Amino acid sequence: KSSHGIQIATVAWMTHGESREQSKWTPEEEQIAAFVSYEASGTTLTRSFRTKPPDAGSQAAGIHGSKVPALRYCIGHLREDGPLVLYTQLGRCYRAAQVQRRRTTPDWKLHFSISQEDAPRAWNVIAFLFIRRRCLSCIELAKVENMPSFMRGREISVDVYRYSHRFQRGNCSFSEEVEGQPAELSLSKDYEQSASFWTSWVQEVDEALDAAGIRPQALAQGDLRLGQSIYCSLRNEAFVELTRSMNDKLSIEERKFHDKMLSNWKGRTYPPSLAGYNAKGDADPFGSGTPWSSLPPWAVPILALTIVAIINFSLVTVLEWLGIELE
Repeated sequence: KSSHGIQIATVAWMTHGESREQSKWTPEEEQIAAFVSYEASGTTLTRSFRTKPPDAGSQAAGIHGSKVPALRYCIGHLREDGPLVLYTQLGRCYRAAQVQRRRTTPDWKLHFSISQEDAPRAWNVIAFLFIRRRCLSCIELAKVENMPSFMRGREISVDVYRYSHRFQRGNCSFSEEVEGQPAELSLSKDYEQSASFWTSWVQEVDEALDAAGIRPQALAQGDLRLGQSIYCSLRNEAFVELTRSMNDKLSIEERKFHDKMLSNWKGRTYPPSLAGYNAKGDADPFGSGTPWSSLPPWAVPILALTIVAIINFSLVTVLEWLGIELE
């Protein structure tokens, strides 16, 4: 049993099909495991599952349970050739609001780097823990067999919901069940799950993946490792403009990808890996980066030279004021 309470036998059943009796699940955990199973995902069929309200003081209490005591999760391929997606109603509304703002609002993602062969088993573990901890957003399994090389390390992505005042109210409502009654709710800052909630969840996922023998790949290029995780990295996927100097550094494969994005999104594109983990420069919800890591690579030496010049100028000014002449 790990420090977060997930039993090794539970992981074994989820990933290797061992005896269910060994794992001592609660009835809801059995239902969650069956619901998220990659093997039962089908092609385009979308299925739903409603959770029970979390117990007060439980690990699931980080969702502002008094407002949304029960959550409805949906799973499926939203299009036949698309990724497998698991989402709450808030999570789907969040993505729609981001698209409405042309994907320029903060779009923080947790990426899990998984070997292609282990991706379905990793999905079973991560998606199970996503619901068990009542994560509020979306989780997505890419079509790993079709991933371009420069996107490797992002086999499974998790949205970290962050509210933006740029979201328009008309497109920010969603339905949930509050105290047993249907309710119309709106995106707000109240539903943000804290950085400590997410880091705790990632640690639990790391332990479960390791116990299941899931093999990691190198973390995604340009991403920032989250804490000490061997699987998970952080990235802001808010769209940016592509400078000519950055475009010149891209591979042919990347240029084709970004040319299509620029055409579809009116001059903006998914941030290139070379631009670092936070190309848009939005506030890091984890506080994990430094001012240097938020900058594109070309800006770091320019800023360093600027700082050195300011220090030299200040030093000369002080010496002159003290009447000290430099030889």
